Amino acid sequence: MSFGCATDYCEEGLLRLLFGKASPVPSGEVYLAVGTADADDGSSDTWSAEISGGGYQRHPIYFYPITSGVIIKNVSNVVFPKATANWGTITSYAIWTAQTGGKMLVYGGLTSVIINSGDILRVPKDAIAIDGYDAPGANVSRYLYRKLLNHLLAKQSYSSPSIYVALAGTTPGHDTTGSELNEPSGNGYARKAWSSWNDPVQQVDPAEVTNSGGINFNAATGDWTPSIVAAVLVDASSGGNVLCWGDSSGSVYNGDTAHFDDAAINVGLT
Repeated sequence: MSFGCATDYCEEGLLRLLFGKASPVPSGEVYLAVGTADADDGSSDTWSAEISGGGYQRHPIYFYPITSGVIIKNVSNVVFPKATANWGTITSYAIWTAQTGGKMLVYGGLTSVIINSGDILRVPKDAIAIDGYDAPGANVSRYLYRKLLNHLLAKQSYSSPSIYVALAGTTPGHDTTGSELNEPSGNGYARKAWSSWNDPVQQVDPAEVTNSGGINFNAATGDWTPSIVAAVLVDASSGGNVLCWGDSSGSVYNGDTAHFDDAAINVGLT
């Protein structure tokens, strides 16, 4: 999965949220910071280029919840306090969890502007547009991407879903629903509920979660058709929403037991 210019802290926290692990990234008030040079993925706690002094402070920022598409934008103009000293050339922004301290979530560039003493920095409505969705390379549904973005920035809390492993004969599309998956039917096939997932490695890029323990499906009581090309994580035992997927090719014949080894399912966020 791709999440654009997100910090390692943010990526790990979103995976913790999705898989029901401790210390997920919170949903709540967020704050806009500006600076004179870009942040990077490892800038979770500090940003040396952020403006300091001269009347500067981070400003609350609000985002439209997204119900379609994959771009989230700020709802209104953000007007910073009047500068009481020269701030320099503003080129970059970052979104934080707190007005002071806290954790950086995402970052990006701004149209550069020089702020001198007495100036007021205004960031227009829709100027902060966050779109890290790497279609077609991202094996994540737009449904999940919207849920994560809204949780992170639009104060629409997303709770960890029940996760089921499904097998599919065609690779899902980014808008495929759970009821549209091309799964085997009958002959003992059923999605496999799985709640045992390893913790992501702390603030490493890419953040990754893997299954803890081997996953065994029901023994096939007849040949499963179609042949399998993808393993898919969904949020219901039938129907529901597709979350993400990966390649997993093979055929399951009468008497076989489809199986994933420990750590064979790897979900990453970069």
